[in-house]
Amino acid sequence: MSPFELVRAAAESLAAQTLRTLLTILGVIIGTASVISLLSLGDGLRNSVVSQLNSFGTDVLVVSPGQVLDDPNRPSVTPRLTAADGAALLDPARAPAVAVVAADLQLAASVVVKGRQLGTPVRGVSTSFGAVYGLTPALGRLFIASDEARLARVAVLGWEVARELFRDGTPLGSTLIINGYSFEVVGVLESAGAFGFEQNLAIFVPLSTAQQRLAGPAVTRTQDVSQLLIRARTTDAVGAAETQVRAVLRDRHGLHDGQPEGFSLQANRDMINAASGILGGLTAFLAMVGGIALLVGGIGIMNIMVVSVTQRTREIGLRRAVGARQSDILNQFLIEAVVLSLTGGVLGILVGYGITTTSAIAVLIFTGSALISGGLTLSSILVATISSVLVGLIFGLWPAIQAARKLPVDALRFE
Repeated sequence: MSPFELVRAAAESLAAQTLRTLLTILGVIIGTASVISLLSLGDGLRNSVVSQLNSFGTDVLVVSPGQVLDDPNRPSVTPRLTAADGAALLDPARAPAVAVVAADLQLAASVVVKGRQLGTPVRGVSTSFGAVYGLTPALGRLFIASDEARLARVAVLGWEVARELFRDGTPLGSTLIINGYSFEVVGVLESAGAFGFEQNLAIFVPLSTAQQRLAGPAVTRTQDVSQLLIRARTTDAVGAAETQVRAVLRDRHGLHDGQPEGFSLQANRDMINAASGILGGLTAFLAMVGGIALLVGGIGIMNIMVVSVTQRTREIGLRRAVGARQSDILNQFLIEAVVLSLTGGVLGILVGYGITTTSAIAVLIFTGSALISGGLTLSSILVATISSVLVGLIFGLWPAIQAARKLPVDALRFE
């Protein structure tokens, strides 16, 4: 028989047992839909997270003070990190791979807006803060050099803070009370996305104002800045910038070989790669969970094909008696199994698309952020299609072999 005739015969045989065929296909649909939806949701989440993390800059380094234990009998101490350290990193002779440096002082301050006491974090930042992260204001402006020079009491709000406090109007020109000082709102940052909550939920003021008006003597007693934010000249220069920053800071802090550094240095790209690897592993695990459902569907195909072979034993005998070869019988039953699984696979892809799209819309509605992208990915479609075909071949092979091995005489005598 030609391949076309085999496919037609398989379709006619399956159509003759409509209910049984539909129930068998249902198992494959559920398995395929599970695989494709979990793969698509996992890939969508990973792509969304990596994209948002990339928006913070793959060429950004963050330097923070670290705990140092000089003597086991004494508690650890936190060495100071200063704005002068940041200024030294801008020396092209010592750190040519460094393009921009910003200082950041994070404060626990009392904030009052419209008579409401807020727990919003306050961050004193240098004027280059926006340049490090590529920030642009949604409203108003960012800080300028004169704000730093005159200890200006001006503030820039994170996106979520502005949206929460000023739903009924523009925040520009409004007044905040921070640690008893009045501050004028001069700008609002654009949303930094779901993973930029530290920026979205903060109130920013000029670094000099934070140090001398809000923090006061506490700064000189403990620390000058909380962290230094550094942007390399290019993404390829991040490694060189990291080496140069480490060398400059060790020299400024008077550290010798073998002494602990007293600061931690983290590259954004390392965090992005780590997040991508973790989410990739999660996606693979989800695919395995979906694969279990597809495996159950495959067992259903094997079960129904075994029953079909038993019920059609006399048919097999008649076909063998009129000249059908073992390969013809084998191919017919194998094609029936593949048609079952492939039909279920195609319908499962459509169901998976519906699940993925519905999930993405639900996340957007409930969180207000597109954490998961809808639709299907090419990889998920390929995996689902290939898996469904393999399920038909693998789980249909044994029943097909059993059918092909039946002797014509024995098959014709079967009741």
